[in-house]
Amino acid sequence: MEDKGSVPWRNDQDPRRKPVKDESDAKGVKVPNTTSPVEGSSESNSSSKLDLESQSKPLQHQFADFQYQVAASTRALQHQFADFQYQVAASTRALQHQVTTSRNHASYGAAAYPTYLQQASNAVTPQAAATTALETSEPGIHHNHQWHLTPTEPRNTNLKYGNSDDGSPEDSKRDKEKRLNNPAFNRVDNVWDNKLKHYKLQETTDADTIPQYKNFIFHVRRTFDTQGRYETTFVDIKSKLLRECLQDVIGNIEGISLAEEVPNIRVNLLFLYLEDMRHHLKALQRAEPDGETQTARENNEERLEDKKKQLEVLVEYLDHDFKSTKRNLHSMLKNGLITFNLLWALWKPNMLAYTTTYGHDQEPRILKVEMAELRRGTVKGQYYYVCGKFFGFDGKRFGYGHTKTYIEEFQGARKITSLSIYPIQYHKNEVKLRRDLIERGKKFVSLSGVHYKSYQGIASQVFKKAQLVRFDIQPSRVMIDTATFRRINPNYNVSLVEPNHPDVLSAEADSSSDCKNHDCYHNTDDEEKVKHFTELDILSPKTSDGKDGTQSSGNDDEKSDPLKFTDEEYLIASPLVLGFAFAEKQWLELAVSGVDNIKWNEKAWDSLYLEDGKKNLIKALVKSRKYHAANTIDDVIRGKGKGLVTVLHGPPGTGKTLTAESISEMLRCPLYKASAGEMGTDSKYLETQLQTTLAICHTWGAILLLNEADVFIERRDLRDIHRNALVSIFLRQLEYFQGIMFLTTNRVQTFDEAFQSRIHIALRYDKLDLRAKQAIFKMFLDRVEELGKLKVEPLTKDELTEISRQDLNGREIKNVVGSAQDLAVNEDEALSIRHIRQVLAVHARFDQDLKGGAGYEDAMRNYC
Repeated sequence: MEDKGSVPWRNDQDPRRKPVKDESDAKGVKVPNTTSPVEGSSESNSSSKLDLESQSKPLQHQFADFQYQVAASTRALQHQFADFQYQVAASTRALQHQVTTSRNHASYGAAAYPTYLQQASNAVTPQAAATTALETSEPGIHHNHQWHLTPTEPRNTNLKYGNSDDGSPEDSKRDKEKRLNNPAFNRVDNVWDNKLKHYKLQETTDADTIPQYKNFIFHVRRTFDTQGRYETTFVDIKSKLLRECLQDVIGNIEGISLAEEVPNIRVNLLFLYLEDMRHHLKALQRAEPDGETQTARENNEERLEDKKKQLEVLVEYLDHDFKSTKRNLHSMLKNGLITFNLLWALWKPNMLAYTTTYGHDQEPRILKVEMAELRRGTVKGQYYYVCGKFFGFDGKRFGYGHTKTYIEEFQGARKITSLSIYPIQYHKNEVKLRRDLIERGKKFVSLSGVHYKSYQGIASQVFKKAQLVRFDIQPSRVMIDTATFRRINPNYNVSLVEPNHPDVLSAEADSSSDCKNHDCYHNTDDEEKVKHFTELDILSPKTSDGKDGTQSSGNDDEKSDPLKFTDEEYLIASPLVLGFAFAEKQWLELAVSGVDNIKWNEKAWDSLYLEDGKKNLIKALVKSRKYHAANTIDDVIRGKGKGLVTVLHGPPGTGKTLTAESISEMLRCPLYKASAGEMGTDSKYLETQLQTTLAICHTWGAILLLNEADVFIERRDLRDIHRNALVSIFLRQLEYFQGIMFLTTNRVQTFDEAFQSRIHIALRYDKLDLRAKQAIFKMFLDRVEELGKLKVEPLTKDELTEISRQDLNGREIKNVVGSAQDLAVNEDEALSIRHIRQVLAVHARFDQDLKGGAGYEDAMRNYC
């Protein structure tokens, strides 16, 4: 039967046509009137008007017929084009059916998706061809998507295609055919709309339209900023089976959670695992399905086959898009070179990287890289941000800390080893480096807790705004105590540690941030000038007793089982410990390599020249308070008056400070020296400083030596309110101090009366007599000889008596011997009485000038 819709309507069949009266009207021809009206009459005018109307009607009919003919021809062409489309669609379905049948409906890898079935042919290489991608992109584009279909995933059977709304078998068949006809992947962009001020979806240049996106294996999404500049490329994993494959290959890495429904992974990161994916694909191809029943084995076999095909699609995509990148990268890495554009290829997550500590080459360290990304600042331009973790201790628990390093932009190719941080395999002596750092890591673990040690080397301190200050410390005593460091310096750039929560999957996999350091920001130019910052927040459950990870504080004398960790944890252990330097009076970050055991001065107590009765009394008092404090009586108020306060008064250089120092050496405990200048004279500041100092001494079991304490214990005056406040504060703090304190002063007569009841013992030091001076001279000369660098001629008894008759105190005797030693070394001679006499002559002249010169002596001589 002929399709009437394809044939033009006839004029007589048009229902909109009006019937005509005669044939001539139908043909549009006017029969002339033979009866002509008289010109100028009304009849003539009426006849002319009728004649014009009769002539216009045929023209109107002709124009209407032409319109109908054009419309009919258009409809005929549309029907013919629809028939052509139907034939093309049928041919395409037949061809795809042949391809699917030939592969037994199971091949969904890259080979099952030939190029002519892909919706986009402009493959993107976001690393090597970033410039090309920008040239072909329109300004304002923000994201680009490329979707890979998941052919074997369960689909929504109620999903309709076209305009069909029923659920007939024919519709279901068409739906199945259309789903099978979907391509493997597609590329689209998210475009920034300047008018609407938001992003909208748009097809990538030269890409066809795909209305359904959810059934793809993964999306490839390029990102651009609001000005159309290319930033990076992400792959959004849509397939659950592919996510499982990547979980086996990549595992849990910082900033990526494959447990999410659609994890977003940088394409550069996937490229770093390309070879791992290839090995995993081979393992899948060798794997055999398991299952207790035949049905279970068949299901597992189908699932395994789908995994292989989907992973194969991803591998082929990466091989294609990174072909030129692999070629260029292999050539440079072979020669140990890298460019800034390809710097991302060095940083595979969880790899070990070599860097330095605060830029100090003598203190290398190893980090476990968590992430590396390109960032852009408004002032310093582009730079690479590398975040790594290390093994650390927060004062209570061992765990993992985080630190960040920057690599500034550079031009051309550069040696990998010239970077501020680079993979450890490029180090020229990797084996020795690993061995040394593992030993240092074991030493770091042994320094957990509280330890009184000796230190020599560079120490660091980071102030606000990342101002780094270095201290060159000569052999000095330090107290390593991370917990107290954090308590005294709560705002220092080392954060507290929180234990792992059992409800959290893992500290790494659950994180959605790119770094756990709170200072990690994008596009900032005032980021820390120091290249390393740390935060400790991931704990290790390992402890010596298997408990909650706490480590008891104590001195080296305490016996405890050493903690056991892996070689990798020792390797990435922090090169720094936190502690207090007693000589510098500073809280510092100390290098582990500079920490050593203290060489105690066993002769210090014997070198103290003091009456035997006084020496024995002091020794008994401090030993009792140190080792038997619980056996001493308490005040009426509990916790009050438990300390030992000793006042040492007398002329300078008589042994007051030496007494406290020798007791510290004898008891092998720290000596904290303080002065009025350090405490300050502001009442509020004094109270805070005094509380902190007394608390630290009590925590460490240290002896507190407060030199020249006159300003704090001077008699109060009604007219001086400021001094009265200082004395009151000192009295109140002294009342509850539970340690050992030595106060030295030269003006005991100015003491406030309230101090008399708070002082346990007061010792007076008189000027040195002849025998004391001889003993001190002999002691210092023996020390010079013990050094072994200079020979000392022995002094006769008369010579020793001669130099001891000089008006000298103990400190001046030490200075005289030291100056004579320098003089002998300069003359390359043995130290003899001549050098000592020469120094004493100079000292006598200075002492004379100090007392008023020659005129002073003449005046005194005349006065007598």
